[in-house]
Amino acid sequence: MKRFFIIKIIVICVIALAIAGGIHWVIMGSAERTGGNLLTVEDVAKQYIQQVIQEYEGSDWADFKIVDSKITKLEKISRNEQILTYPIELWSLEYRLQPDDISKVLLAGGMNEVDDWITEDSSMGKPFLVVSFENTEPNLMGIIWSGEEDMTTVTGQEKAIQRFLLRIGLLPESEFIGFISNFSVEKSSFNFDEVEWVTLDDEGRLKELNIETNELPNGYYIHNPDEHAVYLEVQEETEYTIINWGGGTTPNEFTRPVNKLEFAEYLGTYINNTTPPFIIITKDGYVVSITEQYVP
Repeated sequence: MKRFFIIKIIVICVIALAIAGGIHWVIMGSAERTGGNLLTVEDVAKQYIQQVIQEYEGSDWADFKIVDSKITKLEKISRNEQILTYPIELWSLEYRLQPDDISKVLLAGGMNEVDDWITEDSSMGKPFLVVSFENTEPNLMGIIWSGEEDMTTVTGQEKAIQRFLLRIGLLPESEFIGFISNFSVEKSSFNFDEVEWVTLDDEGRLKELNIETNELPNGYYIHNPDEHAVYLEVQEETEYTIINWGGGTTPNEFTRPVNKLEFAEYLGTYINNTTPPFIIITKDGYVVSITEQYVP
């Protein structure tokens, strides 16, 4: 099954960091070299930690200083060489920050402490570094949080990387399936919750999900553990296709094209989030087409 993502975001050296609410993603340039040596992933992790420290000490609510820091875990959990033209790795990071006075630290937004050291925890879970190797040296592309994605399986990790690349607009033409919400004629953007459409042919994935074939009476299973929506954007050229219920039996008669207004009205006929899934194709950060998926 082809995966994908979208949304066109142009960002250069931007850090989106919210200590209390969690870091959703981070875009950084390559870490600075020290002593003329080649960079390592540990160098990148340390510079990310320094960014966290700066956010703590620069916030209005923090009445403390960080006097020491240390990495307690830095482990590569996956490497992907298929999505982009250069490798991308996911690294699990755990660290400790020692404040000058732990009593002054307000442990809000999922923060935690161990033996008077602040941990890496936030309301979004634990951070995973997304590291690219476009020019052989590691570059921190951003952060994926354990509370946002399933990082315990290979499929979950691949999905997490794709969603991350979607947020920063690095995927070419892609196809995915999921549920649409907050769609209207007046707006160009809408919410899209991507799902995994698993069929009887996906034996390996069914085994990984611990799903028996008898649990697919209609030949498919919709796997959607997190219901994590992203913003997608349509344009005037976007094509919409829906099922022609009560129509003919040939492929051309079974579906019919509609315009944006008709598509919005069609979605309005479904109530209480009962809309069917849709197949979406994107290119250059925009939705090229939206096609209703037939559900037996």
